[in-house]
Amino acid sequence: MPEPSSPPSSLPSSSSSSKPKAARAAVDELAAPAPKKKKAAFSSSSTTTTTTTTTTTTTFSYSSSSSPAPPPAPPKKWAAEDIDKRNSASVNAAYEFAKTDENTKLLPRRIIKETKTLMKADLRADGYTASPYVENVRNFDVKIMGPEASPYEGGVFELDMFLPAEYPQRPPKIRFMSKVYHPNVSARAVDSPPGSICMDILKDNWSAATQIAGVLTSIRSLLSDPNTEDPLNNEAAEHWKTDLKGAEKKAREYTEKYARGDEGSSKNNPTVID
Repeated sequence: MPEPSSPPSSLPSSSSSSKPKAARAAVDELAAPAPKKKKAAFSSSSTTTTTTTTTTTTTFSYSSSSSPAPPPAPPKKWAAEDIDKRNSASVNAAYEFAKTDENTKLLPRRIIKETKTLMKADLRADGYTASPYVENVRNFDVKIMGPEASPYEGGVFELDMFLPAEYPQRPPKIRFMSKVYHPNVSARAVDSPPGSICMDILKDNWSAATQIAGVLTSIRSLLSDPNTEDPLNNEAAEHWKTDLKGAEKKAREYTEKYARGDEGSSKNNPTVID
C-alpha cells in the first residue's frame, strides 16, 4: 500500500506571517486613522459646487462732520470806525446778512423798507447814519453829526434807537449814548433815563406817517435850536437862559471831549453830566 504523499512545499503554512498583498493593503487601510476634516473658513462669501451663500456686512463709520456744530460766535455790532467807513460796502453786506435773521422774517414791510433807506444815509450829506444790530434788527446804532454854526459842530454823537412792536403806531425809543450838554437831553436818571430826548414828535405829536429819517433830522435840528421852555435838563436850560455864551462854551467843551471819534463811544462815556 502506497504511503501518503506529503503536502506540496509550495503551499503556505498556517503559522506563516506572509499574506497576499491585496489583503495586506486592505488591512492597512482599515487600520490607518481617518484623515481629519478641515474646518470651513468663514468669509464674506463662500462658494460650493451646489450652493452659493453670500453674507453682507454693513460697517458704520463716524466722521467728525457728524458731531454737533460748535456754537456760533456772539454777534457783533455794526459800527464804522470813522465817518467815511459808515457808507462802505461792509455796511450793506451786514444788512444783507440781517435779512436772513429769524427776527427779520417777522418784521413789517414798513420797517424793512425804512431800514433799507436808513442804510443808504451818508453822515456828511444827511447828517446821520443808522444801522441795525445783528442780534436784534429792531435796535439801531445811530450816529448824528453836530450841525454847523452850533456848539456841537464837528462832533459825532452816538444814539440808541429801538422800534417797539407797536411801531409805527407808537414812536421809536431814542436816547443819546454820548455825553451831551443840552436843555432837552436828560443828564441824570431822575425823571427819565440818561440821554432821553424831550421832543414833541417823540411824545404827544407822534404820527404813524412820521418816518425814522425825519425823526433823526429833527433831533439834529434840536441841537441847533434848544427848547428851554420844555427841558429835561433844568440846569442846562437855566444856564441857556441866564448865560448863553457860557452855556454854549460848556456844550462845546463836552462836544470836544465826548463826541470826537472813538471818544464818543457809550462804552467810555455814559450819558451822565459830571
